[in-house]
Amino acid sequence: MARTPFFEGPVIDAAVNRALALQLAAAADTGAAFYQPPLYPAFLALLYRGGLQSAWSVAWVQAILGAITCVLLVELGRRLASRSGAARLIGLCTGLAAALYGPFVLFDLELLPPCVVQLLLVGALLLAFRRGPLGLGDALLGASLGLATTGWTLSVLFLPACVLLRGRRLPRPRTSLAALVLSAALLPLAVTARYNARHGAPGVIVSYNLGINLWLGNNPSWRETWRARPGAEFEPEVERADRNGMTTPAERSRFFVQRAVQDVQHRPLAFVARTAEKLYYVFAGREIRRDQDIQLLRDASPVLRALLWERGLAFPFGLVAPLGLMALWRRRAEPELRLLGASVVVYSLVLALFFVSSRYRLPLVLVLLPLAVDQAHELWRARSTAPVAQLALAACILLANWPSELTAKFAATEAERGLLEATAWRNQGRWEQAERLASGLAQRFPAEPNVLMLLAELRAAAGSCRDAVPLLERTVALAPRTASPRLLLADCYESFGDEASAQRELANALALHPHHPVALRRAAWLLWRQRKTREARVLTTRFLASGYRDPALERFFYRAVTPSDRGAEPAGTN
Repeated sequence: MARTPFFEGPVIDAAVNRALALQLAAAADTGAAFYQPPLYPAFLALLYRGGLQSAWSVAWVQAILGAITCVLLVELGRRLASRSGAARLIGLCTGLAAALYGPFVLFDLELLPPCVVQLLLVGALLLAFRRGPLGLGDALLGASLGLATTGWTLSVLFLPACVLLRGRRLPRPRTSLAALVLSAALLPLAVTARYNARHGAPGVIVSYNLGINLWLGNNPSWRETWRARPGAEFEPEVERADRNGMTTPAERSRFFVQRAVQDVQHRPLAFVARTAEKLYYVFAGREIRRDQDIQLLRDASPVLRALLWERGLAFPFGLVAPLGLMALWRRRAEPELRLLGASVVVYSLVLALFFVSSRYRLPLVLVLLPLAVDQAHELWRARSTAPVAQLALAACILLANWPSELTAKFAATEAERGLLEATAWRNQGRWEQAERLASGLAQRFPAEPNVLMLLAELRAAAGSCRDAVPLLERTVALAPRTASPRLLLADCYESFGDEASAQRELANALALHPHHPVALRRAAWLLWRQRKTREARVLTTRFLASGYRDPALERFFYRAVTPSDRGAEPAGTN
C-alpha cells in the first residue's frame, strides 16, 4: 500500500474522512450535519489531536486494532466450535484465517471505518456469549453496538441476536438485560442525533446518506447508479433532491426514500427481481469495489496478491461464504446458531435492499469466518465417509464463484485508474505530478469528462485559468447535466474580469440546479456588485430560504433591504 500514492493521498470516501477528521481535530465541529456515519472521522480526529497525523502513524494504529480483532476472533472461534475437543484448534485457525484474510488486511490500511467497526462488533459478539450476572459487561455490549452503528448503520441489525444470545445465559426475567443494553446502545446514537439536530437535520439519527444509498440501488437504472463514482455520472444523481428544492439534510434523505418507494410501488416485480439478484451478490465470491480499485492495490502489493485473488475461485470470500453457510445449515438445530443465522439472513436482506460492496459485507465475515473454519474441520474429519457433504461444498463454491458480467464491470477502467492516481497525488499536495499524469490522461482519453475536469481544476489552482477554460468547455459539452464545470468556468471568467461571462455560467448552473448553494451565493454577490438589486434579492432570498448560511451575505442582504443602504457596495464576496 505504501508503494502507491493512495497511502498518503486518500481518495473519495477516505479523503472525505480525512477532511472531516481535520475539521473535528481543529474545532470539534464540522459545521454541518453528518452525511456519512461519523464514528471513523471522530476516531481519526482523536489520533490527529494526539499528534498521530502521518499516514504511517495511522496505519500502525489501525493495524494494531486489526490485530486485536484477530485475537478476539480466536476466542469467538473457540466459542462457536461444534466440538469441544477441537475448540482450541478452531479458535487458533480462526485467528490465523482472520490475520490472513485479504479484505481485512486491505481495509486496515485505508482511512475507512471497517477497522473500528469490526473491533466493536467482535467485542459485542463475545460479550453476548458471556456468562455471569447482569453487569458492566452488558452495558459495554450495548455501547459497543451503539458505537458500531455510528460507524456503519447496519451494525444495529446485530443487536437483537446479541441480546437474545446473552439472555440465554441469564435467569428469567430478562427485561433488565434488554433495558440496559438498549440504553447503552442509545447513548452514542443520542449524541449523533443531537449533533445533527443542532446542524439543521432534526430527525436524522446517524447520517443522512440513507436516502441516496437506497435510491442508488432501487431505480430503473440501478445497475448503472450502483456503479457510479463521484464525478460526471454521480453528480446529477446526488443532486436530484436539491434540484427539486429539497435542500435540508432530512428533506434530501426523505426525497430519495420516497422516490425509491415509488419505484417499488410502480414496479414490484422488478423490485423483487433486483433484490434477489443483489442478495446473490452478497454471497458471491468477487470483491465488489465501492471506492478504491482493488486491482491497483493488488498490483502494488505482493502481500495482497497472495491474500486476495481471482483464478476461477475468488479467494478468500468465494471459499469462506460457502463453508460458513454450510455450517449454519448443518447446525441449524442449535438455538445459538439459529440466532446467528437469523442475523446473517436479516443483514444480507437489508444490504440487498441497498447495494453490495466489499467493505459493506465485512460484518458478515466476522460470523461466517469462524463457522467456515469449523465446517472445514468437520469436512476433513469426515472426508472419507461423507461424499454428499463434499459434493454440496463443491456445488456451493461453484455457485458463489460463477462468472458475473455485472460485477466484472465494477473493475476500474484504465482512465479511472489513472484518475484515481492523479487525484491521490493532488491530495498529497504533489500538484506537478498530478498535473503531469492528468495531462497524459487527457491526451489518451479526450472524451472522458472526469479526466478533463481534474486537469482543469489542477490548472486553475496553478493560476492557469486560460488553459483551464477550453478543458471546462469540453467537459460541459460531454457532461451537460453537471454544474461543477460551470462553476469553475465562472471562477475563471471572474479572474479575467469578464463578469458577464461569469454571470452566464452561474445562470447556466442554476438552470440545472436552481438551489445549488455555491452558484446561488456567488451569483447573488455578483448581482449585488453590479447593483442589480431586484435579481440579487431574489437569489439571496432563495439562498437563505434553502437553509444555506453565509454570514457576510446575510448581513449585507438585511442592510440592503432598507432604502438608505440599497446602494451599498458589497465587500468580501469571496
